[in-house]
Amino acid sequence: MRVEWYGQAAFRRAHGDVTPQEAPRAAAAPPRWHDARMPSFADARWYEVRPAANRKPATYRCPFCDELLPALSAHMLVVPEDDRGGRRHAHTACVMAAREAGRLPLRDEVEPPRPGLLARLLGRD
Repeated sequence: MRVEWYGQAAFRRAHGDVTPQEAPRAAAAPPRWHDARMPSFADARWYEVRPAANRKPATYRCPFCDELLPALSAHMLVVPEDDRGGRRHAHTACVMAAREAGRLPLRDEVEPPRPGLLARLLGRD
C-alpha cells in the first residue's frame, strides 16, 4: 500500500512519477512558462498582477522559479493580456524580482491609458 502525503498528487502531476528526493533533478528542467504548450504567458506584451484571494486548498507551481506554492499561502496572480485562462499563480518575491528585472511589464507601462468617459463623450483624444 502506498501512503501519499498531502499535495503529493499535485507534485506527481507536475513532475511526473518522481519522488520528492528526485525533485531537484526534475526542477532543473526549464521553467514551465517557457514550455511550448503555454506560449501565450511568456509572449504576452503586458501583464495584470494582483494579490491572489483564493481560499481553495490547492497547490500551484510558480511560473518563474518552477517551485511549488504551498496551499493557502499568500501569493500573486499574474494574468497575461486579459487572458483569464492563461493566468498563473506565483510567489510574491518572484513577481517582484521579475518586475525589477523588467520581465513583467504592466499594461500602463506598455499601452497609454484610455481617455476617461467625459473626454470620449466630448471627442477629446
